[in-house]
Amino acid sequence: MTTLRSPKDLIGITSREASETEGRDFGRIGSNQASIEAFKNWAVTAIRNDGKYPEQYQKIIAESAKADRSYWAALMLKRLYEIEQDLALLDRLSDADSVRRLALHVIHQTMVLASEFYGLTVSDNEMPIATGAQMLRGLETRRAIVNAKLHTIRSREWKKWNAEAKTIWMRQPQLSRQAVAMRVKANLRLTEAVRTIAKKLKKPVMAC
Repeated sequence: MTTLRSPKDLIGITSREASETEGRDFGRIGSNQASIEAFKNWAVTAIRNDGKYPEQYQKIIAESAKADRSYWAALMLKRLYEIEQDLALLDRLSDADSVRRLALHVIHQTMVLASEFYGLTVSDNEMPIATGAQMLRGLETRRAIVNAKLHTIRSREWKKWNAEAKTIWMRQPQLSRQAVAMRVKANLRLTEAVRTIAKKLKKPVMAC
């Protein structure tokens, strides 16, 4: 058994060997029909969870004011019924040209089904997605506020560093920024590295 997880751990895909019973059932139903039934069950469940009736999928499509979960599920259900009918017709056709045309139509139907599948997946998880996005925006806002406060506090510290550095430079203008930073660190008893202090120091313009 192998399980792959998405980067954010929201999606998991597990592959395993089918049991003997599952193999018999799958072979009996047929791979296409088994897939169709799985998708139909999901769509039916989604519609029922919204308090609507799956058998009224045509009405749901026609009367939906929003592209919500039941709307996408109804679209999928309609598409699946059509694909199911087309596949049954393919089994009965003998004319090669008719088979080719209908097969191309089925391929087109499955491609459209993929977009509807995506729509249902998103709408089925819209609330947690929206909640997560809102929380992320809130965290970013709070982070920006905290960073702004920290910058204000640090700016005050940097002013003290530069005031001390100015006093040192007034007495010894030949000193380098690094040398002054060492004295600022010692005089103010700072814990920051000399290199960090030096980056924030601005040498005052000395009068000739």
